[in-house]
Amino acid sequence: MEFKDYYAILGISRYSTADEIRTAYRTLSKKWHPDLNPGQDVSQKMQDINEAYAILKDSVKKGRYDNEYDNYYHSRYDPHSEADDISREYNQEYEVHDEHLKQDIQEARKYAADLVKEFLDNLKKASKTAAKGAWNETKGYVMAGIIISVIGTCIATCISNNNDTPSYGSYSSYTPTTTPTTPSPTQLPIPQSTELSGFSTQSFYDAFSISVPATVERKRYDSPYSRNLRQNGIADIAPDVIMFNQKGLGNMTERAQNQYCRIIMQFTQTQPGDFLNNYETAVFDWEAQQVIQEIVLAEIGTAASLIGNISYNWIRVNNANGILIEYKRTGAHNDSSIPVCCRIILFQNNDKFVKMILSYREKEASLWKEDFDVVLRSFKWIN
Repeated sequence: MEFKDYYAILGISRYSTADEIRTAYRTLSKKWHPDLNPGQDVSQKMQDINEAYAILKDSVKKGRYDNEYDNYYHSRYDPHSEADDISREYNQEYEVHDEHLKQDIQEARKYAADLVKEFLDNLKKASKTAAKGAWNETKGYVMAGIIISVIGTCIATCISNNNDTPSYGSYSSYTPTTTPTTPSPTQLPIPQSTELSGFSTQSFYDAFSISVPATVERKRYDSPYSRNLRQNGIADIAPDVIMFNQKGLGNMTERAQNQYCRIIMQFTQTQPGDFLNNYETAVFDWEAQQVIQEIVLAEIGTAASLIGNISYNWIRVNNANGILIEYKRTGAHNDSSIPVCCRIILFQNNDKFVKMILSYREKEASLWKEDFDVVLRSFKWIN
């Protein structure tokens, strides 16, 4: 098995700290994002970066790797050389000796290859869908892989759960500071039994649960509404997306077709340590705010426009910290007469990630707002 110099791949030294390793990974992930490298095949670069991080972020695997790395280094380099070890490339002729490390590397390479393939497949689907003009129906789903890949850049290296003042802002007024404050999440009240009357609690993937009101129904692929979408050449939601809409829409009742609300969730599970723990927060630095803006614009797509500012805040509901993003957009076909109130909530829990979207027409707030507040406050990690 060929040995790769993961430190050279990430552009760091052998003695880099965990924070330095994490920072290097996030910086390179963004640098080699396909959107920033049009016309280039960056798949191998992305795969090497993810493979390196999968090993170096795990203290046990890193320990095995470092032992082998020392042997590799001395077999290839003159210890008296003054060459910069950060600029080295890996030696393809060196063979790994540690059997446990071989297994680690095999798993890391498969993980990296699968991750990059899934990411690029989602990117191709997004481009194809947009070209067909069906973006307004699929924008929140095919982009999920892309959003997952950049969410790491939304997490600054200063990770803590202290009691500082919450960070809150909007793009129109943000001014970068030299030392941003690590926020403490705003605690949302747990729903009381009286608020949950008429709600049903549902769990998904044995990972998380929410309570949903009786006024919504889960979208079905075999419903008349879904069949009608497909017959009209409009892409349906991806199979791994959980979606609830106004009750009666599946059977295309007149009342339901005159209303609009959505509860959308997408769940992703990766390797331990890929995301923040459920009790952690991170600063909203300038780069993080740009990522938040990209997430919102991706959800809005080309069929609608942003109205006003985007606000964002760390919140805590039950046993979960999350980033709450709030904004308002126009209706379909950029119709400004029917504003839609939207919330995106990003929940992380070590190796698990949930993106939740809550939206409804502003003029129908009396129908949905209070119930959707309860939906948000009912979110809970199962384990």
